[in-house]
Amino acid sequence: MKNLYLLLFISVTFTFINCKTEIKTKNTTTVLIGEVINRPHSDKLSLITKDGDFRVNPTEISIINGEFQHTITSDFVEEYLMAFNDELEQGSWRNLNFFNDKDTIYVTLFKKDKADNNIFYGGKLNLKKKILSNKSKVKFWDKIGWIYKTKVDSLEKIGKWETKQVQEIWKEYDNSDDKTVLLKKYRSLKEQKKDLTTEGRFWQNKIDSLSSESKKMNYEFIEKDSSILGYAMLVDELFSNKYNKDFNYGFIKLNLDRYQSKFKNHPYTVSSTDLLEGIENAKIGNDYVDFSSKTKNDKIVKVSPVVKENTATLIDLWAPWCGPCIAKSKKLKPQYKNLKAKGLEVFAVIGAINSKDTYITNRDKYNYPWTVNYELDEEFKIWDKYNISRSGGSQFLISSRGKILAINPEPKEIDSILVAISSIKL
Repeated sequence: MKNLYLLLFISVTFTFINCKTEIKTKNTTTVLIGEVINRPHSDKLSLITKDGDFRVNPTEISIINGEFQHTITSDFVEEYLMAFNDELEQGSWRNLNFFNDKDTIYVTLFKKDKADNNIFYGGKLNLKKKILSNKSKVKFWDKIGWIYKTKVDSLEKIGKWETKQVQEIWKEYDNSDDKTVLLKKYRSLKEQKKDLTTEGRFWQNKIDSLSSESKKMNYEFIEKDSSILGYAMLVDELFSNKYNKDFNYGFIKLNLDRYQSKFKNHPYTVSSTDLLEGIENAKIGNDYVDFSSKTKNDKIVKVSPVVKENTATLIDLWAPWCGPCIAKSKKLKPQYKNLKAKGLEVFAVIGAINSKDTYITNRDKYNYPWTVNYELDEEFKIWDKYNISRSGGSQFLISSRGKILAINPEPKEIDSILVAISSIKL
């Protein structure tokens, strides 16, 4: 097997150096041939495209005697993500990424703490990505890893990484009925840079600096590149905007126009348009984005008629696995009758699911006094349109004129806004 990989590596390297095109003909197949090293407990992998979700629409691949094989049929070259099912079930996994730009891709996978040794042979995009990843690893991520192992871990063990205020929040968190309030306190402390001790902040600044340099290197690659690899990295930047403090909207928009023009019919062009729309619009003061969902009778309806008919509409988007989302809806439930009398309506959608049975089970389980619709397999891209992709959900309070008044408001805040709107009308 190793000799075969060596020959394949030489062949792929030669192709990488001499070929000028990365265009793949339509309706072609890519065969994954893989082996799994030292993971006898792992019997399945899940596979998704970049805009997929392991919790919603994965393709499962069986591992038999440490080997697996799977055929991908696609009209496009794009990036795929794999993960071990046992890691997904634990809620902590390492993505295994590759491109389908070769008729056969040979894969060797190791356990999570050895994932840097994973091998993907075949396709010049995979080689190109590996070269870039290795460069970033040596220049930045090995250094970041050293800081975590030698500084962060030791400070955490003696209780000198986070401040006493943050430590108190985590002590309350597990037994708290209102985790959202505690999370807001934590985010507030983090924004004020009061979440870490002086020494902790020193090392976090070092980590942030190295991370920013890595981001700069990726941006330089995206700017110079013109392949699906650069486009895939650009889409990753869009997905990361919620937690990436180095997110550069101007750079993203400029380069997105270039990639979208070149790859007009590619799936990334559709998904990146929705993602950008969410980033631009899902903010207080901006216009909401209309969307479709399905009723219990499978009728497709839009939210816009509800918005126009009520003083304010709370768009409640939630996934069944999202505890904080469900907690917000539960908190609203006893206040709903009073708020409805003041002009509120709730338009709820259960998403991040792949079967109607899951929708019915959760709709009946919580029995909310408002209508609850659903979306299967992200068919309407609602989460993308509201900049909450790959998350459990969120709530958006919308005025009758279509303006976003608040995001994740408490019932008291909703009440205050309704009173304020009524006083203006009077």
